[in-house]
Amino acid sequence: MHPIRRHGKKRGKKSERHRVKDPTSESHKWWNLVSDVHSRVGDKKIIHVMDAEGDAYEFLTKMREANKTFVIRLSQDKRIENESEKTIYGVLNHAPIIATREVHLSNRSRLSTKSSKYQPRKRRLAKLAIRVSSVTVKKPNDKKYLGLTRTIALNVVHVFEIDPPEGCEAIDWKLVTSESIGNEEAILRIVDIYRKRWIIEEYFKALKTGCGFEKRELQSYKTLLTALALLVPVAYRLLLIRHMSRTEKKVLAESILTKAQIVILRAEIPKSLSNQPTIEEAFLAIAKLGGHIKNNGDPGWIVLGRGYEELLILERGYALAVARQEQVAQCNM
Repeated sequence: MHPIRRHGKKRGKKSERHRVKDPTSESHKWWNLVSDVHSRVGDKKIIHVMDAEGDAYEFLTKMREANKTFVIRLSQDKRIENESEKTIYGVLNHAPIIATREVHLSNRSRLSTKSSKYQPRKRRLAKLAIRVSSVTVKKPNDKKYLGLTRTIALNVVHVFEIDPPEGCEAIDWKLVTSESIGNEEAILRIVDIYRKRWIIEEYFKALKTGCGFEKRELQSYKTLLTALALLVPVAYRLLLIRHMSRTEKKVLAESILTKAQIVILRAEIPKSLSNQPTIEEAFLAIAKLGGHIKNNGDPGWIVLGRGYEELLILERGYALAVARQEQVAQCNM
């Protein structure tokens, strides 16, 4: 460690070596999370999907030694044992294209954080090329890695966009994995596994933003769990409605909404639903119920959550009114 500076000056930063051994470091947090998940689910096979924060030699070493399965996005190039090319990126640059596929990219109208490296983009159909390689990664030349195995074997899948529109940030994913890359089907499976990370992230956005879980400022573990138990099915429903409105927009709304909810949306948002309303129509009606303005672009989680909450309240009132009418009818018989 750097010495502590006196005379009111800030103490120095921790060395890299200290941070690796620090139990609060990112590498330890990721490993503790993996261990906790396996302790809860037993012997079932789990594929751990992580963004670039999981790209750490110490963590990857532990995953390989414990025979854990994973798909992790690379954050930086790594030295490898190879006579012609010295790094992962060098090998990938000369690897042949194994497969191509087209994927729909969602709209990203604004950055999630000020420090985010990802730029806003419009929804588009992207053509992706895929190439792969098996590599043996060398341990970094730093004393902080003393005690770790000298090399680890990894498979690498490089996914990059062909001919992106002018001015658009091209898709470029370099993924390290424990999974097989023996054939095209296996390679495309790895790509699909990584793409599911966005669904998981959107679910947590539905929970935290759409349902306002974090803003409830609950203090005790019991109250947090109680709120979570109530909001988890709501977050799932919000995600389902939004996801299907994009991927299966012409499917009838009655497949995921109750008849009462459709009746309420038709009454509250006139002219929003056709005679046979689709999921897309219902999604936009719910967002409008939450205050969404069409000129503001696609509905976000806040207006969608607000609209769905309003819909549930109105549905409860609708059910009470129907029950009351049935009671009155019985009394008059």
